Amino acid sequence: MIYVASPYSHPAPAVREDRYRAVQEYTAILLRARSWCYSPIVHCHHLAQTFQLPFTADYWQEYNEHMLERSDALHVLKLPGWEDSRGVQAEIRYWAALGGVPKLVSWGDETNERTTASIR
Repeated sequence: MIYVASPYSHPAPAVREDRYRAVQEYTAILLRARSWCYSPIVHCHHLAQTFQLPFTADYWQEYNEHMLERSDALHVLKLPGWEDSRGVQAEIRYWAALGGVPKLVSWGDETNERTTASIR
């Protein structure tokens, strides 16, 4: 299973929504290619909105680590803000502690390019 990490937390709801839509698109591409994956953002965004769960990385950290331990790969979407995202950086550190090397995926960068080649 591929764990898809991407930035999410932001004080502006519109930014969170944009990030959600970008990772949702990438997740759909993986699934269409039958590359089984899990995205905490795709899985939890609607839950957080509907049931007033926190939007912060701190709240979700233990849950995310639990899912990383069950994953075979970590894809990091290089959405704007990924390098400053506490959640993404924590996921990368945890994955490294598990002995893994993340795959960095260009997606929605400054040029708004999306790279889907070699998604496995």
